[in-house]
Amino acid sequence: MKLLFCHVGWMTSYHGSTDEDYPLKGGKYNDSYIGHEACNFVDINGYLYGYVQVTKGKKINIGRLGAGRGEQSIENITVVWLATAPDGGIVVIGWYKYATIYRQYKKTPTPSELHLKDDILYYNIKTETKNAFLLQPGERTLAPGKGKGWPGQSPLWYASEPGNQQFIKTVKKLINDKSIAHSIQSYDVTNAAGVTDLDLMGSATEGRGVLVTHIKKERNQVIINQKKRHVLNTTGYLKCEICNFSFKDVYGDLGSDFCEVHHIKPLSEASDKIETSLDDLAIVCSNCHRMIHRITPVPDIEEFKSRFGFDNTKN
Repeated sequence: MKLLFCHVGWMTSYHGSTDEDYPLKGGKYNDSYIGHEACNFVDINGYLYGYVQVTKGKKINIGRLGAGRGEQSIENITVVWLATAPDGGIVVIGWYKYATIYRQYKKTPTPSELHLKDDILYYNIKTETKNAFLLQPGERTLAPGKGKGWPGQSPLWYASEPGNQQFIKTVKKLINDKSIAHSIQSYDVTNAAGVTDLDLMGSATEGRGVLVTHIKKERNQVIINQKKRHVLNTTGYLKCEICNFSFKDVYGDLGSDFCEVHHIKPLSEASDKIETSLDDLAIVCSNCHRMIHRITPVPDIEEFKSRFGFDNTKN
């Protein structure tokens, strides 16, 4: 497994910029412009088109990764994304496995609305969406060393020093562990906010295999993120609106920004496009989210609370 480390600006979801979530730090270009890494985890027809700001002639030295002279790209590289956390320190935020890296920027094919909104039209790293993983902010704790031979001002780090090897082993183990966990849970449809859209998932076991059918409805990830941040900024915490459970109270920093967001009217029941506002969404824990979606038709929040004795819960 050959690795390339790319240092970009810090974001929560990398799913397009919003007023609350846009690239921070990562280079001077982020001070005046929206860094193009803002769409690094936006799917386009099963692919992600990643961007890292490159200096010195705007080329990535893919020769250091094994590319021959004159070759314009190299395949099967694991790209590990780094960012400087809000409280300081460079950390691993996610990765692309089996990525193709290009020497020079290429124009993004069929850019999404999120790409077009911020004029993000170029990329230099590509992988299939299924091969990518973005850590939640509370999970971003793995940090490289400091000083000579470690990430610094350059957006690219090749980790070629002997002293880097133990860190590389730790990174590879993290990627492997998350890949195993992700494959076990691969039947859930997860949006950019880390929220499982249970109302869109159905499965049936047939023989030795598992047939999984996804009913796909277009859903605006931005409004999901806005709901979480609105509640967090207004109340100072994210607690289940049904049972009052707080991931932060139980799991500490790991759960500080985690919750699930429930569509009060499931998109699976909508026959056409609908406009979703913050009032159409509810903060819920994983247990309540799963249980409320086991009822058909899905009850409203107050009805569900009353049915299971949560109606006196104080939020």
